Amino acid sequence: MAATQARELKSLRDAVTGAQKELRTEVAAQLTTLSTTSDARLKDVRTTVAASLKDLREEQAATLQRLDASQAEKLRTVTTTLTGAQKTLTDSVSTRLETMAKSNEARLEAMRVTVQEKLDDTLTKRLDSSFTRVSERLDLVGKGLHDMQALAQGVGSLQRTLTNVKHRGAWAELPLAPPTSSTGAGRDLGALASEMTGDAHGLDDGRPLAAVVLRGVAAARGVAPPESPADRRALWAAVGVSTDAVSGTVMTWALRPPDVDAWSASLRARADLGLVTHLTVQELRSPAASGAALVRPGAVVSVCENPQVLQAAARAGVVGPLVCTSGNPSAAGWLLLDRLVEDGGDVRYHGDLDWPGVSIAARVLARGARPWRLAAVDYESAVAASGGTGLPLAGPPVPTPWDDGLSAAMRRRAVAVHEEAVLTTLLADL
Repeated sequence: MAATQARELKSLRDAVTGAQKELRTEVAAQLTTLSTTSDARLKDVRTTVAASLKDLREEQAATLQRLDASQAEKLRTVTTTLTGAQKTLTDSVSTRLETMAKSNEARLEAMRVTVQEKLDDTLTKRLDSSFTRVSERLDLVGKGLHDMQALAQGVGSLQRTLTNVKHRGAWAELPLAPPTSSTGAGRDLGALASEMTGDAHGLDDGRPLAAVVLRGVAAARGVAPPESPADRRALWAAVGVSTDAVSGTVMTWALRPPDVDAWSASLRARADLGLVTHLTVQELRSPAASGAALVRPGAVVSVCENPQVLQAAARAGVVGPLVCTSGNPSAAGWLLLDRLVEDGGDVRYHGDLDWPGVSIAARVLARGARPWRLAAVDYESAVAASGGTGLPLAGPPVPTPWDDGLSAAMRRRAVAVHEEAVLTTLLADL
């Protein structure tokens, strides 16, 4: 049985071997056929692809040629369109510019006509106003001439008056500033009238010559002519003339004359009692006071412009002497200041830092006082402390010969600094 199985296995192996051989032969034949077929097909494909590529290239070339022609045509069309639009725009802009130029010329001409009309109208009004003022001034001159004619009751008195004006020039000097010597400070109106007119009552209130002189004084000082008796007394006092010896005063605080006389002792007693003292021309010229020294040589005496400073000093009980002029010094104020300087006192002055204030300061300093916090640095510091919110300066600028920088700083800042704004600083100095 084993032999039979071996024979069958051998027969099976031979059959498989034959089948494999036949299969290899058949596969080889099929592969040969497939290779041949594939080569033919590939050749056909290559031929077809090459033809297609050729056709595609030819079609692309034709398309590009057509596109180039189309783009060139469109470019020519766009160029032509842009050229036309540019020309249209240029023509439009030119037309508008011409229209604007004509319109501007018309407007300028209208403006010129309007301005010319306004200038003519303004000039006419100003001329009318000027002629009116000239007419008013002529009326005043006529009134003054009438007053002068009324004054000339006696030819001799009138000649004496005119002679004094011509040779002494006192009237011309009177409005400019108070006299610069102590002998002239606080001079009596009666004495002045006697000297100038030969009549002690020649400048009394209500006299025509007094009205003419006061008008001249007011014009020289740039103020309105006085209308009331109080205004007239104030204007006389502003030029160092006392209409009487008791109405005008100057305030003092802690002024202690060093002499042992009764008057000096009374002022020291008032100072010790904490009282403000009002001094008059009559008192300062009295025999009791005229021979007494007001201060020791070298002693510092502070002078302020505003009563608020003296009031604050009195309230604080400061020890140093303080004089208050209450604005422009009265005849009594000038007399006291001169006496203090003559006695050797170190007089220092502070006032409002506005144009009227520095004008007063210049006159006081010219009498021998020295500046007290009146420098440009003091002004700048005060303006900075206030944040520049002070009142604006008014009036024409005034030079400050003791410190040129002060006037320049005031013109630049254009802000007033009144004494009340630096009250704490001033009190600290006292």
